[in-house]
Amino acid sequence: MSAVTSVLRRRRPLLPLAPEVVRLLHRVSLFWALAVIAGLEVAGRTGWLAYKPGFSAYEIIVRPLFVGLFVLGAILAWKWEILGGMLATFTAAGMLVWYGRQLEAWNATIVVIAFSVPGIAWLLLDLHDQRPRLAVVGIVVASVAGAVGFDVGASSWDDYFGATHPGSAAELPEGTVVDWIWTGGVTSDAATIVAKPDDRRDESSGDDTWSARISERATGVVVADVVGMVEGATVHFEVSGLEPDTEYGVELVEPGAPTSGPTADPTPEPLEEAVFRTFPDGRTDVTIAIASCMRVGTNGAVFDTIAGLDPTVFIQDGDFHYANIGDDDPDEFRDVMDVNLSRPGPSNLFRSVPIAYVWDDHDYGGNNADATSPSRPAALEVYREYVPSYVTTGPDDPIYQAFDVGAVRVILTDPRSARDPSGQVDDADKTMLGAEQKAWLERELLAARNTHALTVWVSPVGWIGEATVGGDAWDGYSTERRELANFIVEHDIDRLVMLSGDAHMVAIDDGTNTGYADGGGPSFPVLHAAALDRPGHSKGGPYSEGAVLGGGQFGLVEISYFDGGGEDSVEVRLSGRDWTGAILLSYEVTFPLDRPSPG
Repeated sequence: MSAVTSVLRRRRPLLPLAPEVVRLLHRVSLFWALAVIAGLEVAGRTGWLAYKPGFSAYEIIVRPLFVGLFVLGAILAWKWEILGGMLATFTAAGMLVWYGRQLEAWNATIVVIAFSVPGIAWLLLDLHDQRPRLAVVGIVVASVAGAVGFDVGASSWDDYFGATHPGSAAELPEGTVVDWIWTGGVTSDAATIVAKPDDRRDESSGDDTWSARISERATGVVVADVVGMVEGATVHFEVSGLEPDTEYGVELVEPGAPTSGPTADPTPEPLEEAVFRTFPDGRTDVTIAIASCMRVGTNGAVFDTIAGLDPTVFIQDGDFHYANIGDDDPDEFRDVMDVNLSRPGPSNLFRSVPIAYVWDDHDYGGNNADATSPSRPAALEVYREYVPSYVTTGPDDPIYQAFDVGAVRVILTDPRSARDPSGQVDDADKTMLGAEQKAWLERELLAARNTHALTVWVSPVGWIGEATVGGDAWDGYSTERRELANFIVEHDIDRLVMLSGDAHMVAIDDGTNTGYADGGGPSFPVLHAAALDRPGHSKGGPYSEGAVLGGGQFGLVEISYFDGGGEDSVEVRLSGRDWTGAILLSYEVTFPLDRPSPG
């Protein structure tokens, strides 16, 4: 009798349930699954989900993939609960990774639990009447499916959105009174400083005025106390009357704190929030660092390397982040800018090197965004609020700009906020720059030809590529590209170098493939510089000196002069480098200075 009882016990089901209970749970779990799918779609489209800054863009990848897998699991569960449960477990584990990094914690918890419940129910419904040993095997297999789903989710996240190289060794300064600060709009005698005050400002004083105390670092002498201008969430300081090629420290004075006039030592051991060097005058050697394409939350060692090279200026030529904001919501832009500006690696670079920044698509709007993007008003507003720049256009106009660094004229074009949609036919009316910006560019190129030793044109999108209808770079705007190439040839603009980003690579062309004028004619070298922290991929080409794909990369432009004997010339050394500073590609070109130039 005891032997029979033992056998019966071994055959006892894991979780005895009445048939009517099984049928009810089967229907409830399927309806639950349908409700979860519908709820996620509605939440994603209506903004109910609370995303971390910059991460809502990944919904275009995440939601269709996970919803598709979950729907397949629900279909399988109609007939085979164990298969549906395993697929649902796999999906929920993958979602745990993605939504755990995208959403605020409480939102992520709700979503993952909501998707886990049907999978658990389907597993129990299929295994409830099995012998314990078999049921345990089923549970183990389902657990393995979940572990695989988690690993696939983590790997795919890292492949697409994770760090591409080791992290920065920089640390944020202690005692700082701002979340971030950077300096731009620099000339030989002026600069613009923009800062985001932290939450420690003294509201009790009744004074909300911030001041910047500017000191010569070599002497410690305070040369200016500048009252800040509040621009939304930021404070702007305009400093003038400075000396060329001189390093200055910036100390911020909180509201209510005493300020001082020019004195030798205004405060004991002042905290320098930022350091910058004014640009030199005339034919002085300069170094331009340039790169683009930063993931949200980037903090790579590449920023330390760039800062360590102490360039004259750092040009960020687009894709400052990959938030892909498609709405007219300034707060979304502010939030994601705050993230990347306050990370230790970028913050250290921006606190110590003057910047110039012009956007591309992912930091202006969605992928391949153009003048019709709903995000345009918000992008323009926050750019002017957050960025110290050389922009002189009105608040609704593109952010093209130009400046002098030594005897070099640097021209930054805005390829997004005035462009026609890339998908339309490439005819004579299709434009990337818009009529006003194009006319401005031509005037700048023509003027710089006679007044500067070198012209550097920063075009965030690539110049080289076979004409393609629907192309997002200059290949899709080949008519306008040909018109500009004709202008360059017609006016003999021969001391010209182009710098580009967008594609996640460093690449150099010596001018072999850049001549798109009618009948050919003189062309110019091109340096592509990306990605600061995004996975590698290529666009355009061919490039005479090759291309190297990857993250943790940047470009360096070293400009020097050789005078004497009527053979005056400017030498330009282009290089693409990795996060260690190692040279991946390089090219040198020398231009004779056979026309007047400064100096």
